[in-house]
Amino acid sequence: MLLISKCRLGYPCRYHGRSVLSMTLKRKLSNVSYQLICPEIEIGLGTPRPPIRIYNGRYVWRGEDITDKINKYIKQLINNLPKIERFIGTKNSPCCDPCIGALGIALREIGIKTGLS
Repeated sequence: MLLISKCRLGYPCRYHGRSVLSMTLKRKLSNVSYQLICPEIEIGLGTPRPPIRIYNGRYVWRGEDITDKINKYIKQLINNLPKIERFIGTKNSPCCDPCIGALGIALREIGIKTGLS
């Protein structure tokens, strides 16, 4: 099973209210099992919203450090996930970027492959 950022499949959940729809990815998923995720929406941030910024490894939104809130949600998510083979994230997302995002980092730490496609 794949775990995929919701915005990659057209859901308008990014901070600016738009998606980064990948039609190529969408076509490749016709015979694949996957689950969609948007940690920022799941922790209660609306759309559109001010963007989350990363400062010294901390996630800040509207001047508030929300790192613990994000990490708590991600830990809970990981504990309840079915067997995930790969995570397909969103470049430059503070939560879903495969390299710098909180979810991407947490998934790599438990051995799940991450990428943009």
